[in-house]
Amino acid sequence: LHAGTAMLDCFESHIKPGIESVCEGREWLREKCNTVGLNAWGSVANFVLIALDSETKMKESLRLLNERGIYVKGGFPPPLYRHILVTCGSPALMEDFFSTFYKTL
Repeated sequence: LHAGTAMLDCFESHIKPGIESVCEGREWLREKCNTVGLNAWGSVANFVLIALDSETKMKESLRLLNERGIYVKGGFPPPLYRHILVTCGSPALMEDFFSTFYKTL
């Protein structure tokens, strides 16, 4: 209860800017994926869902990202079996992620 009250007291100065940064990163990643021909969705949460060409491509991308210390979610049941779910951060973090992710494709 005390932590929640403290967060509310500094919402405008500390919490809101962080939320806005994640939203900017999410928008950037989704738009970048769509620009290069990857279907991507996400507009109200802190993640982007990206469709890959196949389950094999999804598994290979997960493996290569994991080798680089980047962990995203995948391995969902149909109909999402070829999708990955990326938790978003700042625009700079998403640019770094995309640079590495795109090389896995």
